[in-house]
Amino acid sequence: MDERSPLLDNQQHQNLDLLSPNLRPRHPNLIPTPCGPIKSWSELSVLVRLYFCFTIASLLALLGVTSSSIYKQHMNTDVSDEDNFTVSLIQLIGILFCIYYISRGVLQENRQELVAFVLSVLGVMIRSVVNFSVVGSKGKQELLARFVCIMCLGVVHVFCTMLLIWRPNMMAFRVSGALESLQEQYFLLNLCFSMVTFDLQTQLCLCVLFTTSDSFMLADKTVILAVGVVGVIWALLTAAVGAVAVRSARPSSHCTASKCS
Repeated sequence: MDERSPLLDNQQHQNLDLLSPNLRPRHPNLIPTPCGPIKSWSELSVLVRLYFCFTIASLLALLGVTSSSIYKQHMNTDVSDEDNFTVSLIQLIGILFCIYYISRGVLQENRQELVAFVLSVLGVMIRSVVNFSVVGSKGKQELLARFVCIMCLGVVHVFCTMLLIWRPNMMAFRVSGALESLQEQYFLLNLCFSMVTFDLQTQLCLCVLFTTSDSFMLADKTVILAVGVVGVIWALLTAAVGAVAVRSARPSSHCTASKCS
């Protein structure tokens, strides 16, 4: 009897493991990526798919318009007074990050990225309102169609994204299991990853402001350009190190979950 009891105990532990899969991470059900596990396309509802495709298409269209404006300014052609090279570059960076935010927000059910997307869209709308209000009557006629499109699309994006934010979120449960402590850890890891991404966007915008500001035109352009390049490299380096640090913390939570189960 004494020799059989350890075997029975091991079988009971194995049965408990089989009966309690919720206490273990469910990464096999998700698609692993460097930014964390994401949902497969088939898991998204039809409405979410339509909105995601509509958002990406509108952002790509705005990206093309902004890139065309930057090219015209670079070629010194006739450009509307509302176009500013510095602001256009910052808007270009913002659009690229918006694509990243909405992709992670939808595929990962990441509320932080969805909030960042809403704030970025509101920033574009505020910029359009300010530019439309300060230009002359001739400029307003040229910008009226673009202004109306930005405002209408912005309202739609903000409204639909807010609905996604308030939807029930099951991603933490699917990744970390039923333990609330591991779900909180997953939330904190995503928050740190989002902060690293937002820091990269901020540093890139500051580099653009520094290298294109009129107050620095009297200085040596080579020095200004060198500082800007160093700033961009430093921003990418710090973002990469931060992302690796955040990602390296994930395996520890998985080990904890396996022990708890």
